[in-house]
Amino acid sequence: MPDKFNMQSPPFNRLTVEQQHQLRSALDVAYFRQRDVLIDSKQPTTHLHILIKGTVEERSSDGKEVFAHYANDDLFDVRAMFDEHSKHQYIALEDTLSYLLPKQTFLALYHQNGEFAAYFDNNLAKRQELIEAASQQKNIAEFILTKVDSSIYHPPFIISPEQPLNSVTQLMKERGIDAALVALNQDDPRLESTRAHPYAIITRTNMLHAVMLEGRPLDTPVGEIATFPVLHVDEGDFLFNAMVMMTRQRIKRVMVCNGNQAVGLLSMIQILSAFSTHSHVLTLAIARATSVDELALAANKQRELVENLMLRGVRTRFVMELISAVNEQIIEKAFELVVPPALHDQCCLVVLGSEGRGEQILKTDQDNALIIQDGLEWHQCQPIMETLTHTLFQLGYPLCPGKVMVNNPKWVRSQSEWKRTLSDWVKAARSEQVMDIAIFADAHAVAGNRSLLTPIKAHLR
Repeated sequence: MPDKFNMQSPPFNRLTVEQQHQLRSALDVAYFRQRDVLIDSKQPTTHLHILIKGTVEERSSDGKEVFAHYANDDLFDVRAMFDEHSKHQYIALEDTLSYLLPKQTFLALYHQNGEFAAYFDNNLAKRQELIEAASQQKNIAEFILTKVDSSIYHPPFIISPEQPLNSVTQLMKERGIDAALVALNQDDPRLESTRAHPYAIITRTNMLHAVMLEGRPLDTPVGEIATFPVLHVDEGDFLFNAMVMMTRQRIKRVMVCNGNQAVGLLSMIQILSAFSTHSHVLTLAIARATSVDELALAANKQRELVENLMLRGVRTRFVMELISAVNEQIIEKAFELVVPPALHDQCCLVVLGSEGRGEQILKTDQDNALIIQDGLEWHQCQPIMETLTHTLFQLGYPLCPGKVMVNNPKWVRSQSEWKRTLSDWVKAARSEQVMDIAIFADAHAVAGNRSLLTPIKAHLR
């Protein structure tokens, strides 16, 4: 009997205590690999699925048309609960974990509880409207399909590493640009320990800092101050993915490559000229926040961003990716405001569940944990984690009903303790431990010393 099932979310919060116990007793948990069929239109439908993790695609029976995608806490196929078969098939797009509610239990609760039944009656009617609307507009081109090509990016200005600062400054001024690529020599030591493309980047900011702050002479070779490596996207990549990368990495431009050859520079301004989503304005406000109140003002603009994207017809999955990147920045800034700076390199905040998988459209329950560097004596950890949990709540992240949060000592451990705990959970293999492992398996580092998570994830595998 799974005991971590969330009875606080609709429609299950409409059930009586006795009915909730009836539901819990009937639930089972099933694991599906990528491309597994969860529901086949040719077979009788015996269970209602409530997703724990993963992504499921609803397709027509012939597989030629896609109707919807399902993620954490979504349920399907409700229509099949009233028929013998489902009209569609449901395919796992990745490894997926799902609760299974037997059809007979669902129907019993449906007939016992009018409020529970009304939820499904209303949602079925709305779902039919959405399917019909999608069918009418399926030929509308979504901007998510726009790809990186020469009509969007600018050709790069490529210079040699030996060229002096003053000469490069003049050349960039003449061309009206603020950045150039530096083609590194084959014997450049920076290329020895990496597979990165053989380019560095020089910007007006680099040059200003070199002269005014570091006191470098004007004839300094630009190769000495250029930034390496340069983040890049490949020509033909989705432009939206470039925007997500730049949002996540907090950079203004990326290099565009065709194989190992640099063919362009793509700036956030160029992307925003194609997509007026205002994501960069939001992330800039997050970065500049110096207090929880300022951060809250920025975070409150997130709903406007989601509405903007959805109105433009962006697929839910891609909105999730961008919102996940924005949420990471909000949570990281909260961490930086609450946790003393001296401890930032000695601990790591990770998000779990739907946050860890990037399956969010709006803020969901707090699901997080803390990894502490071995040997650190941190006596104020508990009160600081209480403050962090409260701060995230102020920022719009609800408390987790299952208490999977950093204010719960169960989810705060040293690196070595996490390894031992995960091993113990695997050995126990009871339903509670299986759920705990499934929750932690999605761990994603968002703040502090992110490298602390790497050996723990390797240990779990």
